[in-house]
Amino acid sequence: TVTPCGGGEAIALALTYGGGRWNASLDTGPLAGDCHRVAASIDGLVAGAFTLDLRGAEAVKAKSAKGK
Repeated sequence: TVTPCGGGEAIALALTYGGGRWNASLDTGPLAGDCHRVAASIDGLVAGAFTLDLRGAEAVKAKSAKGK
C-alpha cells in the first residue's frame, strides 16, 4: 500500500514475484503531496515499509548496477 504521510486514502498495488524478488510498479504522477508511506504486506501482516519522498525532478531511468 501507498499512503500519504499526513493521512488519507491508501493505494493498493499488487506484488509480483520474479527473479528471487517481489516487485511492484508505481506511477507517482497522480500522487498528491510529497511524502508517502509504502508498506508491503503478506496475508495482512506488514513484511516491510519505508517512506517515499517525492521531489519535483523529472523522471530518470535508473542505471543498473552492472552499468548497462
